[in-house]
Amino acid sequence: MSHKSRLNSYTDHPNITTLIQRVAIGLALVISIPGRQASAQSEDTKFLLYSDFLTNIRTAKASDFVAQTGAKTTQVSLESKTVSTSASKVKSEAAFEEMRKAILERYSGIETVNHTFMVGNQLYDCIPVNQQPTLRKYHITKVASVPPSLGPAAKQNQELVGADAGTLLAPSAPEFDQYGNPTHCNVNMIPLLRPSLEMMTAFPTLKDFYTKHPSARQIALSKQQPTNAVLTNASFQPPVSASGNDGLTKGAYMYQTVDNLGGSTLIAVENPEVNTADGQIMSTSQVWFEAGMGDTLQTVEAGWAVDPRRLGDAKSHFFIYATSDNNQTGCFNNLCNNFIQVNAFALLGQELNPSANPDIAAVLPLTYMQVNGDWWLLSGPEPLGYFPKESFNGGPLTRHAQQITLGTEGTGSTSWPQEGNACLPTDSDCSASFQANLQYIDPSGNMVPDKLSPIATASACYDTDGPSTDEQIKGYFYVGGPGGPNCQ
Repeated sequence: MSHKSRLNSYTDHPNITTLIQRVAIGLALVISIPGRQASAQSEDTKFLLYSDFLTNIRTAKASDFVAQTGAKTTQVSLESKTVSTSASKVKSEAAFEEMRKAILERYSGIETVNHTFMVGNQLYDCIPVNQQPTLRKYHITKVASVPPSLGPAAKQNQELVGADAGTLLAPSAPEFDQYGNPTHCNVNMIPLLRPSLEMMTAFPTLKDFYTKHPSARQIALSKQQPTNAVLTNASFQPPVSASGNDGLTKGAYMYQTVDNLGGSTLIAVENPEVNTADGQIMSTSQVWFEAGMGDTLQTVEAGWAVDPRRLGDAKSHFFIYATSDNNQTGCFNNLCNNFIQVNAFALLGQELNPSANPDIAAVLPLTYMQVNGDWWLLSGPEPLGYFPKESFNGGPLTRHAQQITLGTEGTGSTSWPQEGNACLPTDSDCSASFQANLQYIDPSGNMVPDKLSPIATASACYDTDGPSTDEQIKGYFYVGGPGGPNCQ
């Protein structure tokens, strides 16, 4: 079966250009998630009012966490199996205290919490937009206005996904959560993802909770000489575990080395299995924009992840990530206060809903665009917020990115999880996951089709097929694989 006809069978359309019609329909599944009540959340998940939450954090004792043994588990009806999520692994009282203080510092400058609500198993506190902890951390006095230069990219995204397709912002979601709380914030407020000690202490240290595992791909990037050298599989060196994270990351990617100010992709939303009992840790499908090498490697990233230990369930969740120093610092979903949000509806870390119909693709439309050193993120036509230039410490991303990477990653210790929908793109009997609408923004601000090359760090487990081009969706490729214990 040809790759083009495989995509046709996936979308049930006679022509590649009609993929967009299908993903636009599927996107409604993505944005309907706040209406899915938390039927699969842990039995010990509790809704806490903001004041009670802060009291609990202030009075928490290390002995209640450091001495814990054994894993708490969450029965996930979607997978009909049990996954270990949040066994306490904090290594010391000092490590616990660092976590506790980080939560208190996150809220220390917030004078008003309008209300709290729950989506899935994530809690959000509505705070004034001008009291965000990132502003205080970097001594930023004012939230930036949405740049007019985002307009062309936003318009193109709206035309691509369709006027009725929506975005991550879920305007069609039910008005209230299961506790009767509005599921969005008022004007001039934004939803701040609430961290918990239970989730933090699933990691040995605060740094382990914040940062990503090392990957063979990033190690290769950091060793590029010169920066425009062509990457091949032979360029990769075995990665080493970082800071107690107990895992190595492997995956399948497409990349292009080119100066850029960001770009766009449509990421098919899947729900790969991450079997924590077998040493599997997390699985992602995402986009990276990167610059620098070695300790100066800087990235902005976004996509979806299945990460039971960090997110508390076996479902796919939207995520953002950035680092200014090759993962020595950085974090997921603004939990270390490095992102400034401008939208009252955008929920970092929210649960995503893959399509139940294999012939319809739910997709996540994402665009990054650097404006005056700030890295703005859009979902479809809507700006969500930005990583401020101050968070990159005068580094290369304040000027432009040098590398575009798209694909899937899986992290494990003795076994590696499924990526994408677990189908290898080379398997003609299985319709693999994909990314489409692959474009970058050149230094003059023009949208340019990507010219990508493939990388696979464990091709027996994960691979890519493509890239291929189409007049309407600019470019697409297939990606993913089954994982397993032999992904060496």
